[in-house]
Amino acid sequence: MRMRNSPTTLEKAAKMTGVDHQAEVVVDPDDERAIEMFMKKNPPTRHTLADIIMEKLTEKQREVETVMSDVSGFPMPQLDPRVLEVYRGVREVLSKYRSGKLPKAFKIIPALSNWEQILYFTEPEAWTAAAMYQATSAAMLKIAEMEYSGANSIFLRLLLDKKYALPYRVLDALVYHFLGFWTEKRQLPVLWHQCLLTLAQGYKADLATDQKEALLELLRLQPHPQLSPEIRRELQSAVPRDRGRCSCHHGMTAVSCLGPGRIGGQQEPSW
Repeated sequence: MRMRNSPTTLEKAAKMTGVDHQAEVVVDPDDERAIEMFMKKNPPTRHTLADIIMEKLTEKQREVETVMSDVSGFPMPQLDPRVLEVYRGVREVLSKYRSGKLPKAFKIIPALSNWEQILYFTEPEAWTAAAMYQATSAAMLKIAEMEYSGANSIFLRLLLDKKYALPYRVLDALVYHFLGFWTEKRQLPVLWHQCLLTLAQGYKADLATDQKEALLELLRLQPHPQLSPEIRRELQSAVPRDRGRCSCHHGMTAVSCLGPGRIGGQQEPSW
């Protein structure tokens, strides 16, 4: 079937000269229907750069929440955008960190109820080696101060095996962690003894005289038939870091430095 040309076809438009381009153009209904056939009924919404960025951020946040929910088994709470902004800044610092003080926002992570979620936002895989060292030291300090479970010994042993040059504050906390079992009546698990052995093997030269004496006495109170003799040999095979001077500078012996009643608890170490 041949289509009859409309009176206002393109041929007619081609013959037009001196057209006023500002004049109102009347489109023939047939032409309008033909044009509509080539137009999308629901054109896509135009996105600005800001829209695209916000979509990406929202997508990333949902991804994190999904991962963290899968790991913990519980839905992750929505984080305040201001908190996210702070820890994005922490991430930038840790990705370039070499030395010096760490952001306060980073130091409080262990005390947060949703610390895993916050830590994920800092992207630990992007941290420098120096930042990882600082974080490991902080983690060991936190674990040493926690209420004991077998998992504590497993994680501490793994971290001690890395043989980082730990600050004395962390080593002191680890020693005090073990001395906290001075009056423990229950039989301690092998994991506990293995962790103490790992500490003695890697850091015996970094312990003070009073600390070694206290640990040797602890071995008598909490013995293990196979591991205790080996731990004792390790502790006695290296010169103490203070060569006989109590590191608390009080000039007291190991047990008196700790003080009566303090060995069995989890108070702050005095050395």
